[in-house]
Amino acid sequence: MVYYTEIMTTKTYNLNEFERIGRSDYSLPENVLNSIRTLCSLVGYVENIQNTYVNQYNVNAPTTTYQKKSNENMVRTNKKTKETVNEWKRPVFHATVFAEVNDTQALINDIRVGLNKIKESNCEENIAMFIEKIDKIQESVDFGDDCELTEKMKQIFDTIYTVCVSNKMFSKIYATIITQLCQKYSSDFNPMFDDKIADHLASMQNIVDVNANDNYDGFCEFTAKNSTRKNITNLFCEIAKTGDHENIQVSTIIKMTTDMLSQIFESIELVEKQKEKYNYERNQIFGERKPTL
Repeated sequence: MVYYTEIMTTKTYNLNEFERIGRSDYSLPENVLNSIRTLCSLVGYVENIQNTYVNQYNVNAPTTTYQKKSNENMVRTNKKTKETVNEWKRPVFHATVFAEVNDTQALINDIRVGLNKIKESNCEENIAMFIEKIDKIQESVDFGDDCELTEKMKQIFDTIYTVCVSNKMFSKIYATIITQLCQKYSSDFNPMFDDKIADHLASMQNIVDVNANDNYDGFCEFTAKNSTRKNITNLFCEIAKTGDHENIQVSTIIKMTTDMLSQIFESIELVEKQKEKYNYERNQIFGERKPTL
C-alpha cells in the first residue's frame, strides 16, 4: 500500500502578478459553467447575469451573459463592453506617505528612549541630553504662549515620570534624574510633581482586595496597581535620601508613613465599632439566646 502526503505551499504574489491577473479575460471552465447553469435552472434564478468579475483592470474585458430559452437550455453569448471616453484607467501606485512627526513628539520620544537605556555610567550624559531636548521644545513655543508651554512641559514630565515609576530596580538613578530636572525647571516641574505626590497618597485610600477566583481581571488590575504603588513609594524614598528635592525630604516620607498608619488604625477602630454596633442591634431585635438544656 502506498501513502501519499500532500504538502501545502503558500504562493506569494507581487504587484506585477496582480496586474497580470487583473488584466486577463479568464472565464470559468465549461464544465463548471454547465454545473452553474444546472443549479440556476433548479433554483429558478433569473437570466441575464454576469459571470465574470470586473475590476479596475479588466473593466473592458468581454462580459458573459446567459439567455434562457423555453426548453430551459441556456446559451452562452459574448459581447464586448463599449469603450467610452471616461473609461477606467489602470491606477498608478505611489509609495505611502506618512504624516510628518511633530518635532515636540520626536524630542519627547528621544527622552523616552534615553530613559529606557540609562544606567549609572551614562546617567549624567543622558541628563544633559534631556535638558538639551527640553530646551529645544521650550524654544519652539511662541513667546508669550504660556498655555502651549505648560502643555508641552506637562507632556515631558508625564513621560519622564511614567518611565521612572515603571521599574523599581532603577529607582536610585531615576531619583537623580527627577531631582536634577526639577531643580532645572522648578517653576514647571515642581507643581506637577506635587500633584503626583497627592495622587499617590489618594491611591492609598479605600484599597479593596480582589479574589482571583471571583474576578480574575479585577485581580490582575489590583495587582498591577499595587505594583505601581510600590514602585512610586520606592522612587519617593530614593528622592528623599538624596536630600536635594525641596518637596520630598526624609521627614516628608516619615510624615506620609505616619499619616497612613493613623488612617489604618482609624479604619480598624471603625470596623470594630461597626461590629459592636451590629451585635448590639442584633441583640436588641432578636434578644440574647439562652442556652437550652
